[in-house]
Amino acid sequence: MLKEQQFFTMLKSRGLRLTRPRRLILEHLSDGGTHACAESIYEALKRGNSTLGRATVFRALKLFAQLGIADETQPTTVRRRFEVAVGKPHHDHMTCLGCGAVVEFSNCAIERLQETEAKRRGFRITGHCLEVRGYCRRCLKLGRGRGH
Repeated sequence: MLKEQQFFTMLKSRGLRLTRPRRLILEHLSDGGTHACAESIYEALKRGNSTLGRATVFRALKLFAQLGIADETQPTTVRRRFEVAVGKPHHDHMTCLGCGAVVEFSNCAIERLQETEAKRRGFRITGHCLEVRGYCRRCLKLGRGRGH
């Protein structure tokens, strides 16, 4: 979980403030699990009696992604999702196109292959986001994803 002081330091180093809305959104991301879409974050905060507007949540999440405070995925058939990135080990995602479930995974062979390919091409990797899209076991059992 990202500590508030780390977040404050990251924002301050970029000339930004730790506002109440940003703090609430970060707390939700840190405490509420991972891979939450902006709309679900907004709805959860609203249920918690927050007066934050929808646009505020969307802007804050966009800022978090730009600053590297949160990771953003954009599956083709479901809403963009966000999760805290700082202080969390690198991982990749499998996203179900049927139900929108997101599964985190790490694979050393994939990481080595990316490094090898980058080196071969004279490219220095500073980060990456791998998202594998398909259908989860449950959706396949329900007949989704056939013929794809």
